[in-house]
Amino acid sequence: MQSIYQYKPISLVEPSINLTQWLQNRFTEAEQGLWLTVEEIFPTKQLTFRTANIQRANVQRAKKIQLGDFKIAITLDLELIDDKEIRILLGLYPVESQTKLPKSMTAILIDSNQETLVEIST
Repeated sequence: MQSIYQYKPISLVEPSINLTQWLQNRFTEAEQGLWLTVEEIFPTKQLTFRTANIQRANVQRAKKIQLGDFKIAITLDLELIDDKEIRILLGLYPVESQTKLPKSMTAILIDSNQETLVEIST
């Protein structure tokens, strides 16, 4: 017998985050409680981020999210390229007892104008 799972879109709308402040190591109290260091979310795993130049400002944060029966982590890796450009890497990872991400999952990072900055899917 095969079971079929259908998932409804879930919108995790949060207050805006000023990513430029993150690159200056300035986090609001709410951000500090929700967006942890990657090491706090994955204490025993070594995640590899694709960054080209370690001399650039770089910030990595992760956040756990419960989606129905699934626990996942969203990761943000920010790299300051120059005064006008920030490279954003968005990641999705299973956490705790989860070993796989749900099928057909999409994460979209939007800016204050509702324009898509980054979109990833499983």
